Amino acid sequence: MKRVLIFESTYALLKAERVLKRHALTYEIQPTPRHFSSDCGMCLVLEGEVDAPTRALLQGQGVACEWQTWEDA
Repeated sequence: MKRVLIFESTYALLKAERVLKRHALTYEIQPTPRHFSSDCGMCLVLEGEVDAPTRALLQGQGVACEWQTWEDA
């Protein structure tokens, strides 16, 4: 199972990338899957279970995103 983080802007995606990279968390930047809506067209994909501290970390850094589960990845 993968978690897809969807952003309203490229700026928000890049901000999330900086936060995840700074904390050595694994992610991929990919085009947003067609069945998800995204204004910027790109998303971050996180592998496995994303725990509450990861979500709190991004929210604490002011990263606004929508969290989705992607079973088909």
